[in-house]
Amino acid sequence: MIKKIALLGALIFSHTACASNEPLIAPSFTEHNRTNGYFMEPIIATTSTDMAEALAKEWSYSKMMKHDLEIVKVNSCASLLSLTSLGYFAADKSKQEMFDAKYTVCMTWQTMADFKASKQSFLGELELNKAFANMTPPQLALVISRDDERRLVKSVSWENMSQIKSVERLNNEQAIFADSTGGRQKITLMAKGDYNGDGIEDVLFYMENSVEGGSYSSVYAYVLTRLSSEASFTLLKQW
Repeated sequence: MIKKIALLGALIFSHTACASNEPLIAPSFTEHNRTNGYFMEPIIATTSTDMAEALAKEWSYSKMMKHDLEIVKVNSCASLLSLTSLGYFAADKSKQEMFDAKYTVCMTWQTMADFKASKQSFLGELELNKAFANMTPPQLALVISRDDERRLVKSVSWENMSQIKSVERLNNEQAIFADSTGGRQKITLMAKGDYNGDGIEDVLFYMENSVEGGSYSSVYAYVLTRLSSEASFTLLKQW
């Protein structure tokens, strides 16, 4: 009886040890990290540490922000994120949309810097096509009116919300989705990694929105995940 218990314990220990020795999935980064717009030379990121360094690195130019009567210089993502959290905004109010766009980019860098290795992944090949849009949440859709906001509440997917009519694939990580109302959305896969610490690999996308023949533009970033190989994508974070 003692030998049986000992053998059972050894089998359990062996199984646990094998599970703990399963290789982790390191965070991965594409070349499309937007750093070319901030530094003289774009940063080639291969690790989360590279993006942490990009956050602290000074830009090749500076901008001005203010809070009450105080005006300060901002010249890095680290300073922009810090000052924004303290209530600072563009010193020139006409430039606030530009600061908002920079804030979104900086938050993508912060997310990539925080990505950890994953234990498992259900992301699959991530082909940017209509099938992908049908599996992603409606928050990825272009929302520019009150009517859009009302439809968003009832929609079940990006495709269902936008009624996408065509997809132009630019490369493996980028595509332009055009909808029936003239909306154009350029989506970029920026990185993969564990965002929320649950051990499951998540994915970071950057979205540039415009309207054909119009002046509207906006940018957003999304962290999505899949909790099983049969599941649709779940939205974890949006900026």
